[in-house]
Amino acid sequence: MKNSFKKHILAFVVCALLVLISYRFIDKPVVFFARAHHFRRYMFLYKRQQVLEHFVLLVPFAFSYYGYRFYRKLTTFFDKFIFLSAVSLLTAFVIKHPLKFIFGRYWPATFHGNNVSLLHGGVYGFNFFTGGFKCQSFPSGHALEVVSVATILWFYYPRWRWFAVLMSLMVSISLIVWYYHFLSDVIAGAFFGYLNGITVMKLNQKLSNRLSRSCKQKN
Repeated sequence: MKNSFKKHILAFVVCALLVLISYRFIDKPVVFFARAHHFRRYMFLYKRQQVLEHFVLLVPFAFSYYGYRFYRKLTTFFDKFIFLSAVSLLTAFVIKHPLKFIFGRYWPATFHGNNVSLLHGGVYGFNFFTGGFKCQSFPSGHALEVVSVATILWFYYPRWRWFAVLMSLMVSISLIVWYYHFLSDVIAGAFFGYLNGITVMKLNQKLSNRLSRSCKQKN
């Protein structure tokens, strides 16, 4: 337990340092470079990060599927993976909004309602506890969601860890080169996604242990 806590603290410190370095030295040059080289002409990169939006729509079906299997006492290891992935994706979708409100960072570019941004208005930085679309760049919601699911995949199917990493990298790179997000947004989103996936698995384990003890006591 103590070792796990120390690892998470260390991960937080590393993430914070990477975000700080990226914010100070890397974020703006990467955005200017991506725009100068017209990376948005590569549509296949855009499609990669858009896939997540469709996966969120599958969450109710995943819950229905698992509920049916659980009711019929047919659940398997794969069913549990599907359920936890759906929970992780849903919680990621929910928590990204308050996180964006807390940090209130301006976007790299303008996407909706002529929002001010680095490329259209020259604004750069954080405007903490600010609502509205104009200040929702940090952390990246897409990175948070994909890493949340990738974390479940990483622990449940070790042989598919390469795919978990590839999936996360493809979405993250797409977000950066299309300058939907700064590099530091993606780093933070990935970190929060990892924490979210770990938390979902730990809470599930605690609940399973309690149910197991309860069943033993009744018997």
